Amino acid sequence: MSLFQPFTGSRHTVWLALGVGLLGLSGTAAGFVQNPAHAYHSYLVAFAYWVSISLGTLVMLCTFHASGAVWMTVLRRQMETIASGLTVGVLLFLPLLTGMKHLYVWADTEKAALGLHDHAWELMRHKAPFLNMVTFVVGTLLCFGTWALVSELLFKWSRDQDTRPGDEQPLKKMRALAAPALVAIALTMSFAALAWLMSLEPLWFSSMYGVYYFAGSFLAAFAMVTLVTVVPEDERLQGAYVSEEHLHNLGKLQLAFTAFWAYIVFSQFLIIWHANQAEEAPFFLARGLSRVAPAQAFGEHRVLSHSGDAWWPVSLFLMLFHFALPFLFFLSSAAKKSRKYLAFMSVWLLLVHYIDLFWAVMPAKRLVTPALTAPSLEWTDVTAFFGVGGISVAFVWWRMHGRYAVPVNDPALGASLRYQQP
Repeated sequence: MSLFQPFTGSRHTVWLALGVGLLGLSGTAAGFVQNPAHAYHSYLVAFAYWVSISLGTLVMLCTFHASGAVWMTVLRRQMETIASGLTVGVLLFLPLLTGMKHLYVWADTEKAALGLHDHAWELMRHKAPFLNMVTFVVGTLLCFGTWALVSELLFKWSRDQDTRPGDEQPLKKMRALAAPALVAIALTMSFAALAWLMSLEPLWFSSMYGVYYFAGSFLAAFAMVTLVTVVPEDERLQGAYVSEEHLHNLGKLQLAFTAFWAYIVFSQFLIIWHANQAEEAPFFLARGLSRVAPAQAFGEHRVLSHSGDAWWPVSLFLMLFHFALPFLFFLSSAAKKSRKYLAFMSVWLLLVHYIDLFWAVMPAKRLVTPALTAPSLEWTDVTAFFGVGGISVAFVWWRMHGRYAVPVNDPALGASLRYQQP
C-alpha cells in the first residue's frame, strides 16, 4: 500500500516555493524604501495571515490529541507539518521590527503627541506598560517560543512513533502535552492578536479581539487541511484514502466555525455600536460600520468619515461572502462530501480570511500617514503575500519530504481509515 511508504515528493517544489518567497520578500523590501507605510502594513497582513494558518492548525492538532479523537488520525501528519511552519515564523517576524514607526503610532511618541488630545495622551500613558518595544518584542518571542516548542515536540514524538512499532509512549506524551498546551496557546495567541493587530489603533480596545483572531485562524486552518487533503492526487498521500465520511466531518467543522466567526464579529460590533464610546467607535466608523461620529481623540473626524465611505463595500463583502455564502453552501450534505466543491470552498475561505485581515489592518494606516487612501491592492500586498507564503510553504514541504504521510504505527489508524459516521 503506497500510503505506508515515505513520501518523497519532488524537491523542485521546495526550491520553487523558496524562490518565490525570496523574490517576494525582495520586492517587499523595495516597497519598504519606496512607500514604507503601505509596504509594512502589507507585510503585517501577510505575516498575520500565514502565521494564523499554522497556529490554527496547531490548535486543531492539540484538540485532536486532548479529545482522543480517532477519525482524524489519517489527517494528523498534515496537521503536524503545517503547524511546524511556526518554527520559521520567528524569522519572518524580524522585518516588522525595522518598520515599527511606520506601523504603530505608539512606537513614535513624539509624532503621536502632535495629534493627540490631552485625554487621549493620558490614555496612551496608561497603556505604556503594554505599548512599548520591550513588551512587544519579548512577548512575541515568548509566543513563538511556546508555539515552536509545542509543535516541534508533537512532531518529534510522532516521528518516534513511526519508528517504534508497539511503543505507546510517544502517543501518551502527545496526549499529555495537548491539554496544557491549549491553555498556553490561547494566552499567547491572544497576546499576539492584541500586540500585532489591535495596537495598530492604540486607543481602541476590545475584550473579544483575541477570540476574533482565533476564530478566523481556526476556520482558515480547517480550510487548509481540507485543501491539502482533497486536491493532491498522489497515492503516497492521505487524500487518496480518506472517505466521504472524513470529508463530511471536515465540511461540518467548517460550517460550525463559519458561524462561530460571524458570531464573534457581530458580538464585538454590537457591543461597541451600542456603547458608542469615543475610544471604541472609531474602529468601526473607519470601516463604515458605526452610527455616530463621536469626538475623535486623534482629531480625525473628516478622515474617518471618508474612510467609512471607502471601506463600507469591503465590510459588506465580508458579511456576505465570509459568512452568508459559506454558511449556505455547507448546509448541503452532498456539497460537504464532494471533493470538488470542498476544494473550491476551502480556497474561497482562505481568500476571504486574507481580506478579513486586510480589513482589520489597512484602515489603521490613517494614524501614521497624513492622508487616508481608499482600499486598494498595491504591488507590495502581492509581493508580501507570496514572500511570506513562499518561505512558509517551502519549510512545510521540506518537513514533509521523506516522511510517512500518516502515523503508520498509531493504533487508531486502522479505525480511522475504516471510519463511518455514528
